[in-house]
Amino acid sequence: MSPVIGTFQFRRFHSISVPGTVAALLAATAASYFLLVIGQGVNQHLGRIIMFVPGLVGILAIACAAGAFTNRLIRRAALLGMAAAGLGTLGALWIWIRLFTLETGFLLLIAAALAWVAMTAAVMRNDRRLPASLSAAIGAGLALLILGVGLSISIAPTCGSAGSSFHIDSWHQPWSTANACADGRLSFEFWP
Repeated sequence: MSPVIGTFQFRRFHSISVPGTVAALLAATAASYFLLVIGQGVNQHLGRIIMFVPGLVGILAIACAAGAFTNRLIRRAALLGMAAAGLGTLGALWIWIRLFTLETGFLLLIAAALAWVAMTAAVMRNDRRLPASLSAAIGAGLALLILGVGLSISIAPTCGSAGSSFHIDSWHQPWSTANACADGRLSFEFWP
């Protein structure tokens, strides 16, 4: 191996963000968990949300991995900001509604925290911190926009005229209930 090639490889792997890589792996694990564990036996009732949530988490995992491996710190900040905001918001929401399992929500929050650490490191290492911060904010805003639109077409305030086709029994909060509407959306009800 020539010294030039050895130096190039060392620099390339030296620039990889370890927290971002671990966050991407955790997000990919969460997406797989959604599909393989939560989706088994109930995917026909969960409708749109069982397609949207794993898909979004998968996209965030790819964004986080791309940010962890890129050499451009501004692009890294944008991608990791997207991953941190999306995973953190979805993780907090998942823990709040407690749909089937809390472990997935905690997994998403851990991945979000690691992505946030990696994003902060990218911003601090960049000589142009303001553009890096703006890129991270734009990435976070994009993730929240996609999450909001996806949830708006996956969750209904009430089933309404669509009717309730299935009551989800695997609900961990005695003061809450969830129903799968006939149009494929979920409806949540909370009592004080």
